[in-house]
Amino acid sequence: MPIGVSLAATSGIYLPLTIGIVFACGVFGGLTSPLSGTTVTMSKIMDMEILAYSRYKLKHSLTGLIIAVILYGVITFVL
Repeated sequence: MPIGVSLAATSGIYLPLTIGIVFACGVFGGLTSPLSGTTVTMSKIMDMEILAYSRYKLKHSLTGLIIAVILYGVITFVL
């Protein structure tokens, strides 16, 4: 977050948009990473391989990612 805020401040990018992008990337990475604690825990509870469970979550997360990229692009051009 500090790097994102610094880059936004020096380059004149809309600050709330930058903060939203940083949070969205962190949530997406934490949700889909096979190294994430929640991924490992849930895969063990569901008795699945970690990578198989991570790929399963990735398929569903890509919908949200695509929608977020489109909306961030629209907001960037509007502002």
